[in-house]
Amino acid sequence: MRGYKFYWYDDVYGYQFVRTMPERRKDPTRITDESIINLARKVFGGNVDIGRILVIPMALYHQPTESVADA
Repeated sequence: MRGYKFYWYDDVYGYQFVRTMPERRKDPTRITDESIINLARKVFGGNVDIGRILVIPMALYHQPTESVADA
């Protein structure tokens, strides 16, 4: 699964991690730079200065845990 890490640039502390969000779209052709910027606006709010945001694409892995009963 694909996801994104969002960082906000602070004048004093530099880039600060905000959150990780998974990509929900199954069709990768629908993922554009503009759609990622729109996702950032949802995270930070509509009036955010996009120049102060760093978005890092990443792979998210889900590892199912094995319960004691399954072992």
